[in-house]
Amino acid sequence: MRNDVVLRSLVSVGLATKPNKSILFTDEPKLHSYVSYPTQHCISKYKFTEESAGTSTDIDEVNSKIRAAAECLERLCLFNFDDNSLTYPYRYENQKNFVDPAVFSHYRTDPENTKDSDEEIRKQRYRWKECHDYFNNGTIMIPAQVIYLCGTGDEFSIQRESISTGAALGGVDEERAFDNGLLEVVERDACISSYLRRQRLISPRNMSEKNAKLLDYLKRYNLETFNFFIPNDFNVPVSMTIVIDRTPIGPAVSIGSKASYSYDDALLGSILESVQCRSYARFNKNLEFPERLPTESEITDLKNRLFYWYSTDRIRDLDFWLKSYQKVDIERQQTSQKQLLDSFKERGYKVYIADITLPEIRDSGFQITKVIIPELHPLYLDERAKALYSVHHGLIEEDAGLKPHPFT
Repeated sequence: MRNDVVLRSLVSVGLATKPNKSILFTDEPKLHSYVSYPTQHCISKYKFTEESAGTSTDIDEVNSKIRAAAECLERLCLFNFDDNSLTYPYRYENQKNFVDPAVFSHYRTDPENTKDSDEEIRKQRYRWKECHDYFNNGTIMIPAQVIYLCGTGDEFSIQRESISTGAALGGVDEERAFDNGLLEVVERDACISSYLRRQRLISPRNMSEKNAKLLDYLKRYNLETFNFFIPNDFNVPVSMTIVIDRTPIGPAVSIGSKASYSYDDALLGSILESVQCRSYARFNKNLEFPERLPTESEITDLKNRLFYWYSTDRIRDLDFWLKSYQKVDIERQQTSQKQLLDSFKERGYKVYIADITLPEIRDSGFQITKVIIPELHPLYLDERAKALYSVHHGLIEEDAGLKPHPFT
């Protein structure tokens, strides 16, 4: 389907507005930045719409509009659910087609001595949602609070922060939603674990002409860019771009990340994401934090975390990455979905898919799914509840000298 047709179809759903240009500062890079909001019809029909705006920045105008509208619809699905699609609250009792809720707890300080806390999680009552178990090609029940970003009426909260990781939109007859969600889970696992362990990164000496031109363009605006690939044991290209602004005008640190089956696509995605929030941060700095920026103890959500990294004082906190990395020539070969899934299967990792599509979206030929892989490390936004344990990375020892991570 042509991109212009996709865009018209997304808007015709009636839940997301036609994307409008984001307001940009004249001294910011002139890329295509768009925003889409819930429509009045959507606001009147669905309960949770305040946090559902979609934004995007791209070198292609139509792609940017598509991504903004798609993100708006994704967030609407994450915040709103059909109450009839969830069970009444009841306990997990080791039933075959139910996931053990304890596998979703990542706040363990001693993974070898968690029997009591796991049992406490298992004996509580949850509302469950039927999902797809990819490797067993069957249905599986998962606690709804793991899937949605709003309250689901559970009697007990699993120790896991609700976050959008793994949610994506695609056509009902294609795997785009599954692919993008799968890659995002891998991306977040790689990024957060590399920061918590101060992992040494690699920086590409070679890149596509398109990516090189984009980086040269950003330099005209006095923005320093550091481009990295995060080594990972799934052999998936995970790119991270750090934009440094040493002026006192804009956010000092902006980070974008992207996983893809292609090195060039991953790098392009991370570059675009790294500049996407700059104008938003500049517009809202004096509105949200006119006197001072958030302290470490105040980082409880995405907004406070974003502005914590606004000051130029924060740049030196990333010196372990910015001043110590390896320059390498990247062989830009493609990897594949099959290779990634085979790697998960060999390790015994589970891949679950939750269909969270609202009716209007499905009727228009689209679906929104959320990929959940309990064994991978989750991104967290609340410093009061750091996720330091996962099956993939084990227990990561807390580093007292490490500042709150910069990923948003």
